[in-house]
Amino acid sequence: MGFGSPRGQASVTSARPLECGNICQDVAGTIPEILGLTSPKYGWREMSLSEDAGSLPRFVEKVPNITVTVGRDALLPCTVEQLKSYKVAWVQVDTQTILTIHKQVITRNPRISLLHNDHRTWHLELKNVQESDRGWYMCQVNTDPMESQKGYVDVVVPPDIIDRESSGDLTVREGQDVNLTCRAKGHPTPNIVWRREDNQKIVLDAEKTGEPRAVVLECGSSRTRCVCVWGGGES
Repeated sequence: MGFGSPRGQASVTSARPLECGNICQDVAGTIPEILGLTSPKYGWREMSLSEDAGSLPRFVEKVPNITVTVGRDALLPCTVEQLKSYKVAWVQVDTQTILTIHKQVITRNPRISLLHNDHRTWHLELKNVQESDRGWYMCQVNTDPMESQKGYVDVVVPPDIIDRESSGDLTVREGQDVNLTCRAKGHPTPNIVWRREDNQKIVLDAEKTGEPRAVVLECGSSRTRCVCVWGGGES
C-alpha cells in the first residue's frame, strides 16, 4: 500500500485463533474499559507513578481517514515513538472489538493482519475490504491515561442497477403517460437520471405528485435508459 518501513524488513502477523479466553470474543463496555484489561500473557500494564511523563510514548502522526473500494485492501498506519515496555492495540470502535494487542492478532477475522517493525510501526491491514468494515478504528497505547488516535474507513460500493426492481421494455401510444421505475444500490447513494438514446429531451412533470412523470412525445423507436450517476462513474 506504499507505506515503507523505516529500517529493515517489516514482519506480518496474520490472524489466527488464539487460546486467549474471553478476550477473543467481542467485548461489551466502553473502549477504556476494554483496554483497561491486564493480562500477563500480553504484557498489558499500567504506568508506574515513578515514570517520567516526558519519556512516555507519543504518536508520530494521526491515523488517517481513508476511502477504499469494496474488495480492495486497506492499510491503517500507526507509528509510535518511545514505546518502551508499553503495548499498542487496535480496536474497531463501532463494535468495540479488540483486533490486536502488541504483536498478536486477537480477532478471528482472517482478513485482518498486523504489520509491525522495530517496535515503532503498528499498521493494521484489512484484506478484501467489505461493507461491514466501514467505521472507526483506534490505535491506542496502554499509558494511564490511555493515549489513542483513530481513523475512519469508508468503504465505497460502485453503483449497480437492481434489474428485478426496475422497469423493462414498454410499448405505449404517443401522448400517453408512462411509468418507469429504476432502482439502484451503491455507496455513496447513486443519483438516478433518465436519458433517451437519441439525446432528445424527456419532458418531466413533477408538480402534481412530487414524483417525476415522463410524457411520451414523438419517441418513435428511440429507447430510454436509466443511468446511475456516481462520483466514481456511471452504471
